[in-house]
Amino acid sequence: MIEYATFATRWLHRHMADHVRQQRDRHWQAHMLTPAGERRIGLPGLGQLGGAMAQHLAQYGFQVSSWARTPREMAGVTTYAGKAALDDFLGRCDILICALPLTIETRGVLDRALFERLPSGAALINMGRGDHLVEANLTAALETGRLSGAVLDVLREEPPASGHPFRQDPRILMTPHVAAMTQPFRCF
Repeated sequence: MIEYATFATRWLHRHMADHVRQQRDRHWQAHMLTPAGERRIGLPGLGQLGGAMAQHLAQYGFQVSSWARTPREMAGVTTYAGKAALDDFLGRCDILICALPLTIETRGVLDRALFERLPSGAALINMGRGDHLVEANLTAALETGRLSGAVLDVLREEPPASGHPFRQDPRILMTPHVAAMTQPFRCF
């Protein structure tokens, strides 16, 4: 999961969707890159997995923050706690990484209201559960420019239907639920 979070963050950070589109269009253009030290990565949840991802991403020089229901401390990570701090946390997330467990409280958490609290042009990584995301709200946020892109490893319906709007959206990279995939050792 840490490898996937790193890949997805760097995909968004380095504008890789633009480069893939340009390659298809036979267009050659560099894009201005925000220095890692100015890119703000946010992870809701600071449990074992969230904490490991946060610490790993901080090693790349990103400004990493996390939000939890109760106060936590972690070296190299700015932490926020409680409902009163949620808006401050979200307002500082250029890339939001969701790897939360699915609960009654987190079902549909990635919705219009949350997207509106992110900085304009922020991006989303969902590697938690498909039911975290309100898919129509993501489409709308991309259309208005509220969000600039998304990397989705999980969807409500897997695989998505052939006509699913995410399949043709160049701002969305979908992977087939492989973030936690491990390779078993083979015995010969």
